[in-house]
Formats: sequence, C-alpha cells, structure tokens
Amino acid sequence: MMWSLLAVLQIVSGEPNPPIWPSSVQVFGPEDAAATIQAAVNAAYALNGGQPDIGQFSPHRFVFMFKPGSYNVEVPVGYYTQILGLGTHPSEVIFTSSKGVYSQESNFAVNPGALNTFWRSAENFQTDATFAWNTNGNKGMLWAASQAAALRRLIVS
Repeated sequence: MMWSLLAVLQIVSGEPNPPIWPSSVQVFGPEDAAATIQAAVNAAYALNGGQPDIGQFSPHRFVFMFKPGSYNVEVPVGYYTQILGLGTHPSEVIFTSSKGVYSQESNFAVNPGALNTFWRSAENFQTDATFAWNTNGNKGMLWAASQAAALRRLIVS
C-alpha cells in the first residue's frame, strides 16, 4: 500500500502545473490582445473550417480555453475544434462580439443545411451575439450542426 502511494506521488509530482499543452491547445485570458486571440482562432479555422467542408478529414485538433472575462472576438468553430469557458458558471466568460462563438454549415451547397457539420463543441460561456444571419430578422448565436456537435452550459442572450 505504501509503495503504491509513493508511486502515485512520484507520477503526480512529475507533471508540471499548469500542464505543458501542445500548440493546438491554447488558454486565453482577458488580458490577451483580441488580435492575438483572433489570429489563433482564424488559423485553426483556415485548416478545419470554411467552405466547402475544409477540414472534414483533417488530422488537426484544436482546443481554445477562455479564462473568466469578456472577449470581443469572433470565434468560428470548425471541425475537431472545442471552445471552453473556464469559469465556474457560464456568465463568467462572455463573448461580446457581433457573431461571438458560432458554427456555420460546412457546405452551403448541401440542401438542406448542415448535414455534414459535425465534430465540434462549445461549452460554459455566455454569448451576447447580435449578428443577423439571414434576412428574416433573427439575430444571435448560430450553431448549424448535424451530429457530434455538443453545446453545453451556455447563456445565449
């Protein structure tokens, strides 16, 4: 029993805190420049998002984590991308830009809509998006998805 505890302590103490993430995992804080965050998100979306079906079979994976605070950035979510608010409550991470966090259908030629828009997720934040996505007057957050595209613990104002 004592040997097992020592082995666990040795393994745990060998892990850095905070962890050393690969470059595909980024943690942002409200002190980070919006341009820096936007550039990272746009680079991921260039590989795993956009028209038509860019990234559907990509080997690239991305995670963007946001510490509590407000963020005035547009966050398009492509294939194999996860957006996480790191607050204890969704109201602690707020996206204030016009589009906020969103997922457009991956191929506008597919009718109807988002039949192959999947493998992405977003959770634990508030969005104050006001963008008009179409001409019918509806505004706010857009999440076009067919499957494997979870939304969890959101406040959509």
